[in-house]
Amino acid sequence: MHRLPVAGLILLLTACGGGPSLDGTYLGDPAPARDALAGPAARIAAGTSGEIVDVSLVVERDAAHLLVRAAGGENLDSFAAARDGAVLDVDPGTGASLRFVLQESGDLECTGCGALGLPSRWYRQ
Repeated sequence: MHRLPVAGLILLLTACGGGPSLDGTYLGDPAPARDALAGPAARIAAGTSGEIVDVSLVVERDAAHLLVRAAGGENLDSFAAARDGAVLDVDPGTGASLRFVLQESGDLECTGCGALGLPSRWYRQ
């Protein structure tokens, strides 16, 4: 009997249309400081007031919605997204895209989030 590593199995199932889905809500950890946010993340946060409580990413089909929740309210913006198996590329309109990769835990790891002051790890809710 052959054994596939779990990560390989997840990628295989995702590529075949089954297995874990990228759709869902992910919570960024830890909540960023308001002055650390840049670009579209800062623009979204500008619609709120007070200390930032958390930042969430909602993935639906070909869009990603970034939600900034603060003590004085919340604000949301949407961005175009492209999927390729267990990878989601998001165009935040800054010239560089954000790449979210589905981990075997079901969470997302982000490349490019640091440039916007966002966390690199996003936990599935």
